Amino acid sequence: MTTDAKHVYLRSADSRIVAVDKTTGAAAFRSERNDLRFVAGRDGAVFAATADGLILGVRPVKSGGVVGTVVAAPGNRGASPGLGG
Repeated sequence: MTTDAKHVYLRSADSRIVAVDKTTGAAAFRSERNDLRFVAGRDGAVFAATADGLILGVRPVKSGGVVGTVVAAPGNRGASPGLGG
C-alpha cells in the first residue's frame, strides 16, 4: 500500500491496516478498525473506505493524544468529527 522510513503499511485479511517493520518483518501495530473495505496509499498517505461510504485519511498514531478525522461521510460533506483509534 505505502511506506514510511520504518514501516510498510498493508491491509490484512481481517480488514485492518497493519504496519510491518521493514527491518524485522514483524507487525509493529495495527488499526483498531476492522471494517475497512478499500485501502489505498501512496507517498506515506493512506486512505480507506468502509462499506457504508465513510472515507478516512489515515496516518499512524505513534504517541498519545492524537486522533483521526473523517475525510468524507455520506450526506455530511465538509464535516470532520473526531474518531478514536
